[in-house]
Amino acid sequence: MKRALAVLLVIALILAGVALWIVTHPPSDRDQILRLLDQVKEGVETNDVPKVMSCISQDYRDRYDLRKRDLTQLAFSVLYQQKGRFTLSMQPPAIEINGTLARVDLAAVTISVAPKEGGASQMLYQGPIVAQLHKEDGDWRIVSADGWQETREFMP
Repeated sequence: MKRALAVLLVIALILAGVALWIVTHPPSDRDQILRLLDQVKEGVETNDVPKVMSCISQDYRDRYDLRKRDLTQLAFSVLYQQKGRFTLSMQPPAIEINGTLARVDLAAVTISVAPKEGGASQMLYQGPIVAQLHKEDGDWRIVSADGWQETREFMP
């Protein structure tokens, strides 16, 4: 009985130590940005527009003067009109962080869609994307992204 109690006490102390470490060592900005990119990828691949849009700042504006509302309409149009399964692949990004601003260079991004009925995938975009991020209330959000607009499939 005493031994079981001692084992439980040790397990409780280990769990308390892990919890304390997690609280005192939040993820780095780079890790948070990588998680944001993973969230975009997951949202695209599951046709989850709200998940994708949660990564976009309310202040989004790119060189084509597209805003968040434009991206939302575009995302619904593309993800729901294309009856198929999306795949988004990207090489590890180059990330530059300067305070609450960050630049993410994705040298090679590929977005394709495979028909639900089967058949060959259609490539919608292949090329680089450069995104500007801003840390808002402790979370990174995309405030601008360029490169993807070069393909007609994505333009409104």
